[in-house]
Amino acid sequence: MGGQDRQAPTDRRRQLINRLVQQYQSAAEPDRWLEAMTLKALRALDRANLSPAEKSPARREIHSIHREVASMARAMQLTRRSPPAALPPAPGLATNENGTASAA
Repeated sequence: MGGQDRQAPTDRRRQLINRLVQQYQSAAEPDRWLEAMTLKALRALDRANLSPAEKSPARREIHSIHREVASMARAMQLTRRSPPAALPPAPGLATNENGTASAA
């Protein structure tokens, strides 16, 4: 029964990243917000009673999540902004002044 309540670490990580991406996108200054969240996590890690050997992988994970959130959010922004590329006219078709194709 207890196993049903637990999620795989990758699922929890993915959910965390998705939540952070949503918060990043809704922030007034998203890059500044993400930097502040990363610093907050690093400071909390520094205050934790962990050995340097335990802190090092956690630091790498924090920075990895930071990069992933930023790249996912920026990729989503780019896909929303850029209109789909127009396809070139098929060979044998001429375009008229309206830009529509007509048989040549």
